Amino acid sequence: MSIINQEYNDRVRYILQNQHIDSVIVTEPVGWESDDKEYDRDDKYHGVFVKMSNNLKFIENGYETLKFIYEIGGINEDIRLVKEEKHPKTDIWTRVYDGYLDMSTYTEESKTISIKFNSGGIEAVLKAREKEAVELSRLTSLDGKVLDPLSINEVELDGRRIFLKSSWEYDEFEDEATLSVFSNDGNTRSQTCGLPLKLINQSHEEAQSVIPISKGDRDNGVTGMMVFAISENDRQIRIKGNNISFKTEISRSEVQWAWLSVCLTTYTNGSDYDLKDRKFLFRADTNTGNPDVTMYLWDIIGETVSFNFDETINIERGDSVALEFYIRADLQDFIFGGARFTTELSEIKGDLVLEEDSFFEKTNSKVILPHEACERLVEIYTGQKAFYSDVLGRTDIGYQVDGKASLNGLAHGLSIRGFTEEDELFKPLTTSLSDFMDSFSTTWNLGLGIEKIGFRERVRIEDLSYFYNRNTTIKLPNQVKKVKRTVSTKHFYSSILIGYEKGGNYDEAYGLDEYNGQSNFTTIISKLTNVFSKLSKYRADSYGLEFCRRKYKLRYSTEDSQYDKDIFKIDLKRGVTSVFNLRKWDDDFEQLPTGTFSPETAYNLRLTPFNCMLRHGWEISAGLTKYITDYVRYASSSASSRLKTKLIGSNEYAENGNIINSELPRARYVPEFVEFEHEVTFNISQQLQGETIILGKKIPNIYGCIEFINENNEKEKGFLMNLKPNGNGKWKVLKAN
Repeated sequence: MSIINQEYNDRVRYILQNQHIDSVIVTEPVGWESDDKEYDRDDKYHGVFVKMSNNLKFIENGYETLKFIYEIGGINEDIRLVKEEKHPKTDIWTRVYDGYLDMSTYTEESKTISIKFNSGGIEAVLKAREKEAVELSRLTSLDGKVLDPLSINEVELDGRRIFLKSSWEYDEFEDEATLSVFSNDGNTRSQTCGLPLKLINQSHEEAQSVIPISKGDRDNGVTGMMVFAISENDRQIRIKGNNISFKTEISRSEVQWAWLSVCLTTYTNGSDYDLKDRKFLFRADTNTGNPDVTMYLWDIIGETVSFNFDETINIERGDSVALEFYIRADLQDFIFGGARFTTELSEIKGDLVLEEDSFFEKTNSKVILPHEACERLVEIYTGQKAFYSDVLGRTDIGYQVDGKASLNGLAHGLSIRGFTEEDELFKPLTTSLSDFMDSFSTTWNLGLGIEKIGFRERVRIEDLSYFYNRNTTIKLPNQVKKVKRTVSTKHFYSSILIGYEKGGNYDEAYGLDEYNGQSNFTTIISKLTNVFSKLSKYRADSYGLEFCRRKYKLRYSTEDSQYDKDIFKIDLKRGVTSVFNLRKWDDDFEQLPTGTFSPETAYNLRLTPFNCMLRHGWEISAGLTKYITDYVRYASSSASSRLKTKLIGSNEYAENGNIINSELPRARYVPEFVEFEHEVTFNISQQLQGETIILGKKIPNIYGCIEFINENNEKEKGFLMNLKPNGNGKWKVLKAN
């Protein structure tokens, strides 16, 4: 079919477009004069979308055209309906608006097809699928269209130094141990056993409770003796014993010499537990001339012995450590009944702490950059390459600059551990557009809209300020009527919850200082309860990522980890090669952060809850403009909140600090809705669909300020929230600040 050169109305015409036909001007649909078009700003994404709620009835050649398309493709067909009007001055046909027919509402009766009309194909698909989690590396869209392979980058993870602290305490129900050696032929005998300590906080996977019935000898131990069994890495550890004490009873027969000692002992060769090194912490001996001797052996019988220690030792992979009782005796040749030396230890008390400044060698991980991730999600959902974003764009993919959020790479646990598609355990990174937007909105304050480029649509993600541009882009010429002003309670926030759904609590560690969890703040607003809630589905905790990374494939190729499916956001910078590096404090901050362990190796510092809150500051401050001398005050955190950072050109802030309201970025709007009537003329309609070039960038007019003459005959501005253009024109704007 081709364009039919006839007009069914002097000033208005409707055109159908579809892959199976050329453009067809159709007989005027019944109901066109009451098409309920509506502009509406989305509460979650902040883009302005066009809604069509009418039900058009097509007759004559419109009926024939739609029936033809339906019989070929059914309800999945995309059919575009374009409404054009003649320009009031030039009489040139001008597009007023366009949208898509919803073929799932197709009804045929008496040579008439009834069908609903909505604003766009992409919008409908995204709303239906935005929460659908998909594998980003899949090679087909959800509708079966073949996709190009996903572009994947690589990052060098040079590691986060982590302070680990495992601790033990005595068990009041198991505070005894017995050691005994025997011989009837005059030999020297030895026996060892661990002090009965129970593990109460575990930072090290190798840490364990001691089983006092487990016995070793001078040269070999057993698993149950060890407080630290079979190290996975070379490391330096510090072990501190506090108030170690015990009472001793000794029985002996035919003993030439003997000793009882407490030792910090290192064993090697994995589960063989071969003696490597033994440090005497306490030794009671019959030979007082030995330099290791603390007391004369027979003097401690029935007495309580108490001591402390603080030792630093180097251990290698495969080594183990025991805090052990060790007896040794030279037994006389005494055939009848044998010679024996026995110690009975009771009231064993004390605490043990093992600390480590831990580090793991560099590894590399595959990483997906956010532009590619979101572009892929849109293509998987819609089958179209229909995505644009300056804030996520980069110079290497055709944008003028690297957007501020463009180098936040995404990697899931399996990739961080070094697994690839060739590995049996590997599962691809899986996410949804909803989770992506929740996460990047939290950290970078982004919004989403759908824009038309000619007859094409594309998804647009930008900084939220893009959708609330301070420049005037639409002017209403006449004084508005029927003005109604309402307090926008949803823009007053009594508290703020911001950060990450996961982060700050770990099975692996005790007393950690991870800063990227979730934080709560309160404001001066007390007349209502309204939480400004921004929680990222993706993680940004460097401790969690580091624990995940240390389960590297080369050593744990057959093991799962609790982090395997988690998606981590990693703040990156370009490296000398194509491999990206981690952003560290000196890339963005004026001074070394404080309040965290090893700030030199810390990363994701720009993504802390407080720094994220600052990027949302102009939203939060909208309801606080009358309280500039009050504060947004820290309440609580799921993670460590001691960190202090000072971004370049900014003040220093603590994660558990307060911020005076006057230091928040200036609000772009006032929490006040203004509703009024003003006719939407042809000229205003064109403004609504038009764009304005601001600082070299095209901004849709619907995202700028609308200037109107208010009830006091004064000029006022606001941001479009809702518009029903038919009839008198019903407007709702959010008052601009």
